[in-house]
Amino acid sequence: MRFANYYNDNFTLAKKGWVKSVTLVILSRKGFDGKAGGKPSPVYEGRFRSFPIPFANSGVFYRDMKFNKTHSYLDVMMDLGITQYSECHLDPDLHKEVLIRDSDWEPIFGQSGGQETSLQKERVGEGDIFLFFGWFKHVSFSDGRFQYEQRFSGDDGFHAIYGYLEVGETVDLRQGDRIPSYAKQHPHVLESSRRTGSNRLYIAKRAGTFRFNQELVLTRDEKTRSCWRLPPFFESIGIDKFRQKTTRTDGEGLCVNFTGRGSQELLIEKHPDLVDWSERFIKLYGIPSKI
Repeated sequence: MRFANYYNDNFTLAKKGWVKSVTLVILSRKGFDGKAGGKPSPVYEGRFRSFPIPFANSGVFYRDMKFNKTHSYLDVMMDLGITQYSECHLDPDLHKEVLIRDSDWEPIFGQSGGQETSLQKERVGEGDIFLFFGWFKHVSFSDGRFQYEQRFSGDDGFHAIYGYLEVGETVDLRQGDRIPSYAKQHPHVLESSRRTGSNRLYIAKRAGTFRFNQELVLTRDEKTRSCWRLPPFFESIGIDKFRQKTTRTDGEGLCVNFTGRGSQELLIEKHPDLVDWSERFIKLYGIPSKI
């Protein structure tokens, strides 16, 4: 294991208080779900395209967000039967091309309230990696319209990892940290007066989205989207580390069954295999936010 020496050496130094221990990986749920948006985000032309959740008076309109050269996010949403929303909470902000950007734009993720408190209890910061997952379904374009594909009876889509962000620096908005010019249009800055408690920006050292690959799909084949099968190394992490109810269902690997919405950050953990898993996805399937 190529991370083994790094893990052991840094763990020893961390116990002496010299450095933070190994990289944390945070599995974070984002985008449309059963309550926020109500329908899955699209996988289209081999890419995950997460729909940011609706948010009134944000000033960011789906109609202004570019889905491809000829269609906006709103065009796609209306074809898919999502007609009741106009503005959104664009966070995490990983796609440079979806809006007209200033030249100094950087990918950023914001978190606040109890969710942010959970991150700070684990001292999430520079070098840690967010893996964002959400609800997706394959979409095709036919006869001038976007439509969901029904790949098997009862197909309701699946959970998949669609994006990543390695933290470069953080900005504590509650404590009045200096806000970089490129971050001033981020929703957690613009909406800071509405928020109570913790409120922080995680500015990327590197970030991006993923090309579709079956390796990134968490949901078990032809199961409800909340029933996952995970790699065997999760056994050593322990399913008790997940922040929602989990169960083992068979002997064919670790199956995690989530109930309810619960915490957005389902897992915050340091483990060399988890880091390796994340880096593999980034290397093989990553589409950098800034090219």
